[in-house]
Order: sequence, then C-alpha cells, then structure tokens
Amino acid sequence: MKVKAHAKKVASSEEAAERLAVILETVGGELTVKEACEELGIKEAQFHRLREKALAGAASALEPGRRGRPKKEEVGPTSEEHEALKEELFDTKFRLRASQLRERISLLMPHLLVDQDEGDLESGEPGSLFPPKSRKS
Repeated sequence: MKVKAHAKKVASSEEAAERLAVILETVGGELTVKEACEELGIKEAQFHRLREKALAGAASALEPGRRGRPKKEEVGPTSEEHEALKEELFDTKFRLRASQLRERISLLMPHLLVDQDEGDLESGEPGSLFPPKSRKS
C-alpha cells in the first residue's frame, strides 16, 4: 500500500501514477504479473513493455550527471561578424599607425606642416599634413 502512496506523489496523471504503482508492486513481489494485468485491464505483453519502459526511464533518470548548475553556453560572434570585426580592427590599426607617423613627421619636420584649415592629408585640402599640390594650368 505504501507503493501506491509514493506513486501518487509523482507528478503525473492519475492513470500514469496507477500504472507506476502496479509496476512497482510487481517488482517488489506484492503482485503477480497476472494480477497486475487484471488490475490495469491490459494483456501480459503490453504489461511487460510498460514495465521495461518504466524501468528504463527510472534508470535513465538515475544516471550520474554533473553536479551543480549547468554551464551557460557562451555565444560568440558568427563567422560574418568575426570577419567584420577583423576588418574593423585592421582599419583601426592602420589609422592609428598613420596617425602615429603623422605625429612623428610633424615633430621631426615641422616645416612640412600645413594649418589644419588649409588642406586634407593627400590632396592639400583643409587639415592636410602636406602642402597643396601644384596645379598645372
């Protein structure tokens, strides 16, 4: 009788709890297979399949596992994002190196400097490090 009380505590439908209780009673020797089949209203072959399935499920649930909280999966960038980040890093390093070179040139050769409002880096436009290119008319 204790088996039925334990089986009913398991979170399941009433029918599943009843089947579990009967299966456990047969495993414990309290019921014969024939009595169990009569109680459940099924044939012996079906009972044996149910019992094997229940025992396999119980064994599976009792497999040793990792203790503690499961680790969270770390999600990294996709390959497209990875390529975009690599490209952005390359561009940033390139701009940094160019800026460092401009700074060194300005320290070593201040006579090459043009006012920030007078030129752009390569064409002699405003903000250029180089003087405007001479134009042929």
